[in-house]
Amino acid sequence: MNSSNDKLKKTQYKESHLSKSKDKGFINGDTGASTAMKSDGSTTIAGGEYGQIKIDKELGLINEISLQSNTVTVQKHLKAKDITINNHKLNNQLWELTDFKQKGESAIGGLTIMANVLVKTWEPTLQKWVLMRRQMRVPLFSNLLNIPSSPEQYGIDENMAKDIQKHMIAADNKEE
Repeated sequence: MNSSNDKLKKTQYKESHLSKSKDKGFINGDTGASTAMKSDGSTTIAGGEYGQIKIDKELGLINEISLQSNTVTVQKHLKAKDITINNHKLNNQLWELTDFKQKGESAIGGLTIMANVLVKTWEPTLQKWVLMRRQMRVPLFSNLLNIPSSPEQYGIDENMAKDIQKHMIAADNKEE
């Protein structure tokens, strides 16, 4: 029992410390920020205990450890077979069933969600404008992508953005 406990401690120590003969790294003594590259190819970039990126070469895994992660972008494309949020797998049939598809002599698709919206409308009996609750039904996902707009200060021609989108669609179709 004691020897297995020692092996666990040795393994934990090897994982959390660099070997001086095989591994390379930089540490900022003032802030504790570091970069470590191990001989097996795994890499760690750490700004501290609560902000780290760990890359495992053998498993092809990237772990991002942070209190909060922000992405600021005009448009973000994700291509993933499975997406899991808080240990709940997102059913990828959701966006597949949004589009109509023909299978043999039948068509499937048209997945929509029901919601209520408030609409400003004139009520003739009350003789005033009121907010009325109306039901709406919309697709959960859209198969049409809009062109990301850029600020006018950049001076980017919108026709150029349309050409870029055509090339992006062509590239996506090649990958599939």
